Amino acid sequence: MFNYTYYKLGIYIANRFSLKGAYAFARFISDLHFIYSHADRVAVLNNLRVILPDKKKIRRPALEVFRNFGIYLVDFFRTQRLNKETVAKKVKIINLECIDEALKKGKGIIIVSAHMGNWELASFAMALAGYPVSVVAFPHRDKRINDYFNYQRESRGVEVIPVGKAARKCIENLKANKLIALVGDREFTQSGIIIDFFGKESLIPKGPATLSILTGAPIIMGFVIREKEDNFSLIFEKLAEPKLTGDREKDIFNLTRKFLNVIENYIRQYPGQWLMFRKFWL
Repeated sequence: MFNYTYYKLGIYIANRFSLKGAYAFARFISDLHFIYSHADRVAVLNNLRVILPDKKKIRRPALEVFRNFGIYLVDFFRTQRLNKETVAKKVKIINLECIDEALKKGKGIIIVSAHMGNWELASFAMALAGYPVSVVAFPHRDKRINDYFNYQRESRGVEVIPVGKAARKCIENLKANKLIALVGDREFTQSGIIIDFFGKESLIPKGPATLSILTGAPIIMGFVIREKEDNFSLIFEKLAEPKLTGDREKDIFNLTRKFLNVIENYIRQYPGQWLMFRKFWL
């Protein structure tokens, strides 16, 4: 979406200004992005037409998507300011007990999220709280941007697993009773499964369900919702353990359907926080 020069400028402004000032600047740039980026605007509007029943009231949440993405980047650029104390002030964690209970089984946990709110903050919050967290990250085309994003993640204690090495490393980490964080609303490798999402066919990752079935690790949904500009709720929801039939493809499909139902529910509640800038449906 942006090249390295824009990222460098954003990093400088996010850390030079106060948080309030950086957010204000991000909203201004996001409004320009909304006005002048025809492709991104059309993609977001088309996505929201599928999600929202009132097609006449999608322009406002579409603008919110652009603005929320801008201030999400500010938060990410200021990652070095995060520590255990600041996260405790900014992030209210709901249902953390389901994480602790699942870890007692010793099979690790697959945390499935979506590109909502500030999804990176979930892994930061858990790592800073002392939980062993790994994230599977799709690399940026520009190595400099990719290196910067991974540095930000690793600096807060989050292990980054490249997509190309994900399967073996995820299984290894789950066996070590670690948390693996995956996004379940976008397939990056074209090897997912076609399934209804908001009533229309889409290509969805099958990795979370496949890992769960192979390892016995439970899936727990996790979403970071922006409540106010710099306050968040990190919400965990335990997904019911699947009843396996022995037909692996069918089991993967059914489990994927279960976590998609949860993702759909959150997107319906917070459409302006689903930061998806691509044509989503087939």
